[in-house]
Amino acid sequence: MKYRYWIESGTLCVADEARLVWRESRPAIAVVEIAGSDDAAVLLDPETGPRNALGDFKGGPHLVRVTPQGQITWRIEAGSNDFWVSVKAEGDRLIANTWSGFRRELDCANGRVLSEQFTK
Repeated sequence: MKYRYWIESGTLCVADEARLVWRESRPAIAVVEIAGSDDAAVLLDPETGPRNALGDFKGGPHLVRVTPQGQITWRIEAGSNDFWVSVKAEGDRLIANTWSGFRRELDCANGRVLSEQFTK
């Protein structure tokens, strides 16, 4: 079955050919369908993530792989005090960029970093 992913007013939505299947309550900023599967990589809004006692962003695993039913199969952090700013698909790999200037190639199957390049 083919699923379609999109973001509507910050909310991730998933539908099959007939109906809406699932909707995420945590705000999302990007979604990329993963080739060869029904899943997608979703960049959740880091502003909704964990904060320290002073209210500063702590980081956190806000790049996730989700199934059409909303199950998260992996999460990945950008690093300590860093966050993901973009994600795109290139074949069977994901390319994600961090705020601190790293471009990372990720394995779609498990979210592991395959390579990293500093771009600033």
